Amino acid sequence: IEGINFKELFSDLRVVVGNDVNVGAYGEWYYNFKDYKFMVMLALGTGLGAGLILNGKIYEGVCGSAMEVGHHILKVGGELCNCGRRGCAEAYLSSYGLEREYFKRTGRKLPVKDITKRMLEGEEEALEVFKNFKELLKVCVMNVIHLLNPDLLVLGGGLLKDLKPLLLGFEGEALEMVENLPRSCTKVVISPSDEFFVARGALALVMG
Repeated sequence: IEGINFKELFSDLRVVVGNDVNVGAYGEWYYNFKDYKFMVMLALGTGLGAGLILNGKIYEGVCGSAMEVGHHILKVGGELCNCGRRGCAEAYLSSYGLEREYFKRTGRKLPVKDITKRMLEGEEEALEVFKNFKELLKVCVMNVIHLLNPDLLVLGGGLLKDLKPLLLGFEGEALEMVENLPRSCTKVVISPSDEFFVARGALALVMG
């Protein structure tokens, strides 16, 4: 929330303030992946966020806006993103992206929970939406690995939690798209923490 100094507001408590996905990424590293030096996390939910942990520390950039992976362009002139631009990764790899794609294909306006349920039940139209989503997610993962060359890329968030049964083998499929050298030193995993990764990260920051 802009304009509020939380450290001052809670001056009698130990307070750490951070971006939600940065905090969540730190929690993933702290509890699950401390053996890795350069970890990137992509979190898919209402939007698409990302965090980067380098040598055990959150990388925030010069003014705190690093890792806006959701707003790199996947399709020039593509779907409208919540940021106002077109073709952003978030416009496709998010709950509202899935809802829009399902509506375009079926004319039915459903919440993402119902759409993912239909995917799991094998509805043909829903599975076509998932297929498109999966291909774009692989491209997004490839782009991030090519740009940053991490030793670990973690996929998480509430949206992926619901789609886990359909993502078996995704990690290997995504790495197949990556150039040989970065592929040889990168691991892709799906988070074991599901939608609780941010809460766990907040605890880790306070404890650390």
